[in-house]
Amino acid sequence: MEKQTYLIRDNRIRQNCIEAIQNLPTNTDRPLQIIIQEDTRSLAQNAKLHAMLTDVSRQAVFMGKKRSVEYWKSLFVSGWQIATGQNPEIVPGLEGEFINIRESTAKMSVKKLSGVIEYIHAYCAMNDISLRAGDYYE
Repeated sequence: MEKQTYLIRDNRIRQNCIEAIQNLPTNTDRPLQIIIQEDTRSLAQNAKLHAMLTDVSRQAVFMGKKRSVEYWKSLFVSGWQIATGQNPEIVPGLEGEFINIRESTAKMSVKKLSGVIEYIHAYCAMNDISLRAGDYYE
C-alpha cells in the first residue's frame, strides 16, 4: 500500500482522512500503522535555521574558538532545552566525556523549531551578532 499523509487544516480534510481509514482493509497479514503527530519543521524553517547558524558561525567565538554550524546547532538546541525547562539528558559518553542527548531538529515540530529560532535571535541580540534578516524565509 502507498503511504498517505493528511495535513489536517480543516473539516473537509479531516473527513477525507476518516473515510480513508474506514476504507482500509483489516483482514491482511500485514497490519497498517496510523500515526497522528504535529507537523515537523518546514523546509523554509530549516533554511532559516541554517542561514542563522551560518551567520553565527562566521561571526561568533565560543570558548576561544570559531565553531562550525553543527557545533552552534548543538549549543543552541541544548541551551533552548535548558531555557525552556525540558531537562535534556546529559550522559557520560563512551570515553567518559559528557554528551547532551538532544532532540534532532529534523524531527522537531514547527512550534518547537520556532522556539529554537527565537532563542537564536535573542542570543544574537545579546551578543551583537548581526543576522541577514531580509534573506530568511518566513
